[in-house]
Amino acid sequence: MAPARPIRSSENVGRGTLFALPTLPIGVVLWLVIWNFGWMSSLVTFAAAAMAARFYVMGAGGLSRKGVWVIAAITAATAILSFVAGVWLDAAKYINSQPLSLITSSEPWT
Repeated sequence: MAPARPIRSSENVGRGTLFALPTLPIGVVLWLVIWNFGWMSSLVTFAAAAMAARFYVMGAGGLSRKGVWVIAAITAATAILSFVAGVWLDAAKYINSQPLSLITSSEPWT
């Protein structure tokens, strides 16, 4: 009798991507907290990559080459959006304004 092979379930890339997307706002908030202390930490990028990988595997049921590309894209987007949000927060502090008022009011842009 031949030994039984483990049945490998197929990976659901779409579901894994949806599960990994909450990494974006969590990473941006973590970056902004560290940014307010005057630091620019690359650890946030590592944390975002680990978090995206964990969430992806939870949603997809496995990890393949496609999943690695999804995780890399989410990590890169988190890093870029985090830096832009940090600069935006500094601009709001410089103008002595609330961060959301930079979007809704035309006064800071004149």
